[in-house]
Amino acid sequence: IDANSRASFILSATSHWFGLRLDFMVSLLTLATCILSVALRHQITPSIAALSISYCITLTGLFQWAIRQSAEAENFMTSAERIHEYGQLISESQENTTDNNVLIQPDNDWPSRGIIEFKDYTFRYRPELDPVLKNLNLRIESKEKIGIIGRTGAGKSSLLQALFRLVSQSAVNGTILIDGIDIGRLSLDYLRSHISVIPQVPILFCGTLRYNIDPFKQFTDEECLTALEAVQLKS
Repeated sequence: IDANSRASFILSATSHWFGLRLDFMVSLLTLATCILSVALRHQITPSIAALSISYCITLTGLFQWAIRQSAEAENFMTSAERIHEYGQLISESQENTTDNNVLIQPDNDWPSRGIIEFKDYTFRYRPELDPVLKNLNLRIESKEKIGIIGRTGAGKSSLLQALFRLVSQSAVNGTILIDGIDIGRLSLDYLRSHISVIPQVPILFCGTLRYNIDPFKQFTDEECLTALEAVQLKS
């Protein structure tokens, strides 16, 4: 709340500062136009003088519009900057495992039990940031239902990101075991294709139901229908 209030105050103060400066500039320009109109009263008609003063007054709105458009252009460029930043990201395929670890290939039925264990696990979003999870030791047994409660920023969603290895392995310490297998020694494709998550907000892609169920076309129609029936979505 304090950070939001500070940002709102700075925005309001900056807007008033710009408005005051623009009004002052237009007032000076209008004053100069009036002085010139009086000085050149024998060379210009009253209608020209009035038109010049009227145009000077309307410059206030034009200046405000120009400042607003430049600010919006800068905000829009944030999207281009973000796209450029994403384009420079290292491919996850180059960060498949932790240092000095070799990829392993578990059995095809992994994970068969679903036992999850955190051992001295420390999680950061980037190596230079403070840890979100610190020295976590936790064991979740097969078919056990666990509720994680905490305030915003306590690290609840970070546990899920850790399971899917959504951050660089250089930013984490410790081990996560699923059915006794260190997930840091699995390829990202294999790991993420063998665990699932039901998000808080469901995401549907544009397209058919078939595409949403199997976007990569890895399964047959019969297998997709069986999956729908298993979750009671088939009438």
